[in-house]
Amino acid sequence: MSSNDHNINFNIQIDNNTEIYRAIRKFSVEQASKHSNRKDVKQNLANALEKMVGNLLRGNASYHIAMNKNKTDKGTRYQCDIYKFRYRKQSLEILEELGFITQEKGSWKRQKQTTVYVHSSLLEYFSDYGTADYYFKRDEFIILRETTTTDWFKKIKRNLDYIDDDVTNSMREEVELINQMLRPLNIEYRSSSSSSISSSINTNVDTPYFPLVSPLCKDTSNNQIHRIFSHGSFDLGGRMYGAYWINLKKAMRQGMTINSEPCSEVDFSSMHIAQLYALDSCYHSDDYDAYDIPELFAMGVSRDGIKKQTQRMINKQEPAKSFSHCSDTTIRREFKDLDYATAIQPILDKHSRIEKHFYSGIGLKLANDEARIMIDVIKQLIKLNIPALPLHDALITQSKHAKKVQELMQERFFEFYGVPITAGIKHL
Repeated sequence: MSSNDHNINFNIQIDNNTEIYRAIRKFSVEQASKHSNRKDVKQNLANALEKMVGNLLRGNASYHIAMNKNKTDKGTRYQCDIYKFRYRKQSLEILEELGFITQEKGSWKRQKQTTVYVHSSLLEYFSDYGTADYYFKRDEFIILRETTTTDWFKKIKRNLDYIDDDVTNSMREEVELINQMLRPLNIEYRSSSSSSISSSINTNVDTPYFPLVSPLCKDTSNNQIHRIFSHGSFDLGGRMYGAYWINLKKAMRQGMTINSEPCSEVDFSSMHIAQLYALDSCYHSDDYDAYDIPELFAMGVSRDGIKKQTQRMINKQEPAKSFSHCSDTTIRREFKDLDYATAIQPILDKHSRIEKHFYSGIGLKLANDEARIMIDVIKQLIKLNIPALPLHDALITQSKHAKKVQELMQERFFEFYGVPITAGIKHL
């Protein structure tokens, strides 16, 4: 069966009364019988396979699986229990032998869990069962995350469980509303090699560009978003992630179309800088460039390098001692021979009015406000039947609607902060 025969994505609805559940159970029992003659082992392995396959088909939040013998997974809102270590490991090996998944083995020393990439063949195997109207969707749209630092100074991110309340339920309803708008859209973009890639029902997920189907890959069928909050707080972070275009390079968004209509990208100018000035009831003129710093240009630093370092200064809690350990390759390359204090001083001078906010860790709070503004705008656009693809502080929409989107974005920022801002339009 070709992957073109169905819109084969994730979140196949699975419960005990569905045909696809019975197919998964039959598959699991057959595979368990092939690998053991002992009744108890077959039963345990079949149960593990059933949970594993069901979890993968649902597109549950994490494809990172703990393979530690001493770790007991009880199941969370993000991922179901995958049973005992022995059967978890064997289930993955069976699925890999069948060509349904690829494993990227984890490392205890590096505190990295095993990553599982799902092949389209797994989805194709079960595509005859249940409805063909599949779509990509996580079981959990609202993800609360915390970051811890190990003894090896490696940052580990893990999802936290939480108790739902009116706030989380409201946010989940908003995300589902946006996803309902996104699902039927035929979104196409042109890669750097000028080959058209589509997220329509005829998407070929086996193209050389996207050989795997997984949230960890830029699969064009993944047009659903979720929100990720940071540091265990719903007041920090909350940006929209998941949809494939969010991680596309700018060059690959050129020529993008929605329902065969040419698109434009409407984005706020220097969003986080503008937000910091707005906190002091201040704004800058339309021709103001927050990253135009001649002193750093003279040192060989590009505008992009200045922008990334400025964002880093907004997000970090304290200054670094050098640029050598920065994870961003642009910063590390362009600032590598510069003294840290000397290099950041022109940025502090450029933005002396908001200097107090640098190295305050305020970036996640700004991202939370930004997401709130963008979601409010998208909700207005949905009422007007105008499609809009979220892109952090920007929206991609059909060019014929770009002016209206620009107007609503600027209005909502003014309502939120009480100062104006410019949103630019760039035709793709």
